Amino acid sequence: ATALQLTDTLDVATAGSEGSHGYRITTPTWSGTRTYQYEGAADTVDVTDNGRAHRGTSQFTLAISPLNSGVLLRRRFDQTVANQRADVIVDGQPVGPWYVAGNNPFDQWRDTDFLIPPTATAGKTTITVTLRFVSSSLDWNEFTYWAYTLTQ
Repeated sequence: ATALQLTDTLDVATAGSEGSHGYRITTPTWSGTRTYQYEGAADTVDVTDNGRAHRGTSQFTLAISPLNSGVLLRRRFDQTVANQRADVIVDGQPVGPWYVAGNNPFDQWRDTDFLIPPTATAGKTTITVTLRFVSSSLDWNEFTYWAYTLTQ
């Protein structure tokens, strides 16, 4: 059976976390703090997080297990910005588009997952992820990234 193991967390717009992950951003459009709710049963629970947005690229390095069969990259984002699309590049290798359709102006937090294939992660202890803005109603925003290593 395949299992997910949380191997790293990047808290965007938090100096210590950005520093330890080599976080870099180009063409920034916003930086700050938001307090929103998620959709669903807990839609009255406030969650506060710092984040950034850009129309260029963001790049960071995440720890993973070398005995992996891919990595699930999860992003917390503000879904008031509609139809966010970015190209995902891992260690210089394009691995595909990350697209989240639609938006929600009321329960603004959402988590979305991108599966990085084992061809880009096998045998590695870290990966450097670059997210290149393609399109949206405004920009690409990011608050927290979680790396879940897939293991057999």
